[in-house]
Amino acid sequence: NPPKKKLTNKPLKEPKKVIIKNNDIITKLPKNSSYNWTEEVIKALEIGYHSKSGSLVFPIHNSNGQWVNVWLHKPEETFIQKGLKCQLYPLHLIKGYVREKPTCVVEGMKDVATLLSYGIQAITGTNGLAIPSDLSPLNHLNEFIVFNDNDDKGIICQEKWCSSLYSNNRKISYTDWNLITSKQPHKADVTD
Repeated sequence: NPPKKKLTNKPLKEPKKVIIKNNDIITKLPKNSSYNWTEEVIKALEIGYHSKSGSLVFPIHNSNGQWVNVWLHKPEETFIQKGLKCQLYPLHLIKGYVREKPTCVVEGMKDVATLLSYGIQAITGTNGLAIPSDLSPLNHLNEFIVFNDNDDKGIICQEKWCSSLYSNNRKISYTDWNLITSKQPHKADVTD
């Protein structure tokens, strides 16, 4: 077997040019966007809109705020650069999270934007159900609420996150969709 290629998340060279080529232009979110995200959060996460595909654009940043990848979210559902390792999102903001406040772990980037817009600290992994191998940026935090999607994969993901975050000094809680007062549909998430 050939040796496995080590995955690294190096900053993209001129990342905006990668998107802009072929007239794929990132523009501000349409005014009729149904997401209740604050301008402050949209700016901090650099969320945009890909006019050609009609997808939301979520830049993936390293801890220094440099773009290492870009996620196109619905209907496209793809990264512009393949083969990068799963990392925490929003990695560039986590160092500013407050130890005394709980941090919600959710299943997607739009859910992070939703919770941040309500003033709630939130994280996710960049590759769906995968848990990032490097959780050290979370070392200064001591309370987590794992709030994954209302489906079977969400339950599996919730269990993985709880197990990965567990340590002697951390408080880990998780949500149970069956106990939420308003009945949410199967596959519902925090943003719903």
